[in-house]
Amino acid sequence: MAMREKVRFVTLPALILLIFFLGKLVMSLLGAPYELGIQIFSMVTVQVHLALFWGAFSRRYHGYGIGGAIQVGILIALVSQILIVIGTAVSYPLGGTHFNKPIALNLDAEAGFIQAMGIRAGGLIANCVIGAVAAAIGWALGVLIPERAETDNEQHLRN
Repeated sequence: MAMREKVRFVTLPALILLIFFLGKLVMSLLGAPYELGIQIFSMVTVQVHLALFWGAFSRRYHGYGIGGAIQVGILIALVSQILIVIGTAVSYPLGGTHFNKPIALNLDAEAGFIQAMGIRAGGLIANCVIGAVAAAIGWALGVLIPERAETDNEQHLRN
């Protein structure tokens, strides 16, 4: 039950990551330069931000401990990295996208499918660690989020 709750909790971050994925894919298919695509739709950057914020929100609004926040960060990173793996895999039959550019794979030259997927598998693991760390930092900072104040209407209904 607890993991199901966390999966529901990361629905908005997953949707944001999907929007970034589709934006990056469309831009690359329309021929936009990689540098422009990464400026607008950097999936790893948004993944880290989401893990940081959702780690904080998980503490303040859901009462999760640090372990729960880390699970949330890992889930966010998993969604991001699975989309990146999918983007890389479909890049080869599509003739290339921003997902399989050498710079996106930290290479100097084009990579074959197997090499690219191996790099992405390593990235999936590394980014899950990054997501966990970002969420833990967010959890620590979560005490700074003000508690939700009761509205006048809620006070009236309670009385």
